[in-house]
Amino acid sequence: MKIKKLPETELELMLALWEADKSVQRNYFNRHFRDKGWSDSTILTMLSRLQEKGFITSEKSGNKNIYSPAISKEEY
Repeated sequence: MKIKKLPETELELMLALWEADKSVQRNYFNRHFRDKGWSDSTILTMLSRLQEKGFITSEKSGNKNIYSPAISKEEY
């Protein structure tokens, strides 16, 4: 299956997730992209899009979502 190229902002989120080298909560992205001025809702929207596209998975842990890459950086 050919993997689609991501828009730049979604790719930035994926790069941050790959760099984390572990599953992370949304607040990881909030801290990581604070300097860019991205709002919580913007990050949540991009995470949802990445999940719909099959790039990430999300698991519920209590009242938080834990995000993990579904594909590796090498596969991309």
